Amino acid sequence: MIVSHRNKFVFIKTRKTASTSVEVFLHKNLTENDIWTPLSNPKVLGNNYYSAWPFDFSAAKSKFIRRKLGERNPLYFRYFHDHASLKDLYKGYGEKKFSTYFKFCFDRNPWDYAVSLYHHKTKKKNLKCSFDEFVHTFPIPVNWEKYTIEDKIVVDAVFRYEDLEPSISSLVKKLNLIEWALPMHKTGWRPTKDYRDYYTTSTKDIISSRFSRVIDYLGYEF
Repeated sequence: MIVSHRNKFVFIKTRKTASTSVEVFLHKNLTENDIWTPLSNPKVLGNNYYSAWPFDFSAAKSKFIRRKLGERNPLYFRYFHDHASLKDLYKGYGEKKFSTYFKFCFDRNPWDYAVSLYHHKTKKKNLKCSFDEFVHTFPIPVNWEKYTIEDKIVVDAVFRYEDLEPSISSLVKKLNLIEWALPMHKTGWRPTKDYRDYYTTSTKDIISSRFSRVIDYLGYEF
């Protein structure tokens, strides 16, 4: 997640949508008062993602301490992980503060997304199963929940991953950002194979059902 107070935008980091590359791209526009979660590749230290905590970062990160505070305490939600939702941000700081900020994210063709996530899990997390088993048994996360509240879209724009570069160009103009080449990080997880070749009728229908809202909203087809 990134919150830029100078350029007045909120970037919600969704899964498997080149969001790390987008974060690195946006990072050059940030100031010491902005919020951004840390990156491991490349190493970009986070800033203010445990903002307003009266303790050190280790306390903010501690699930035990946060549970003791309870969810009614605003501090509970003032520790942001990289895939925090807009709802998390509002719980920590309130919605009104960001009413004039441009809030955006990216999402991806769900069938392609599932294949990308599968290769990420099998290579980085050492998951051992076939793609068919993965779709039938693994709780595949849905990005929709990152940019909606009570099933209603609460960001100003959901860009398609497939339109990444032209979308970045439009953001540069809209938000008056520093323009430089979009870096590419966390790539090379999967072979160059058409995602459609991974699917059976059963797995295709499972993804279609689970991601129906994304498919309808962004107009994706298998």
